Amino acid sequence: MKDNVGVLALTGKTKANIKVLVVAEDHHQRMAFSDTVRSCGFALIDCVSRAQLQKKNRTF
Repeated sequence: MKDNVGVLALTGKTKANIKVLVVAEDHHQRMAFSDTVRSCGFALIDCVSRAQLQKKNRTF
């Protein structure tokens, strides 16, 4: 049985230490994902479309 790397990376972290970046094309999807992330107690970094993410990437 193989260990799930994603699960292992989260082991021992509190909800507040888990940071999530939501990338979705549809506005309704972004809002739904951001609501879900917040309701789980995770830290939401940002909620953007792919185009917005590419623009932000160019500024760095």
